[in-house]
Amino acid sequence: MTDAISTPVDLSQHYRLAETNEERSQFLFHHYNRQASLFENRLYAVAAKTITGYKGDYMEYATAENGLGFLFPKSSTNLTVSTIDGYGAYTLPPEIVGILCTALATLIMVEQADKLGLADDQHDAYIKSYEHLIAFGKKLAIEAGVEREYFELTD
Repeated sequence: MTDAISTPVDLSQHYRLAETNEERSQFLFHHYNRQASLFENRLYAVAAKTITGYKGDYMEYATAENGLGFLFPKSSTNLTVSTIDGYGAYTLPPEIVGILCTALATLIMVEQADKLGLADDQHDAYIKSYEHLIAFGKKLAIEAGVEREYFELTD
């Protein structure tokens, strides 16, 4: 486990939160269309499996400066996260943890494309979203001083 400071670096200048009930209710549909509820289920399952102590807590809905949507656990402290297989234990800001979980849930949607009946253009859009989420997460990880930990989780 890393010895990172428990107070997250302020990364809020890189995203905008969905603040109203209307924004929150339309957020997932806007980013995941008909698969919104399927994506949300996968996201919460990924979070429960990768974030130490996560039990379905409140998630913030955020739009990154590049237009991508991601969710992250509302937390005033850094969170400990591992790979989906339980390897490693790294302490990162909640936004970066959420980007990792959102990217992984998106990748699971890609892997289940046939089962979910995704059209080729949806499949390709999810792959592109995954790649952009990983790149955006790396940018924030560099700013937060946790690039090595981020690399260990995404390599």
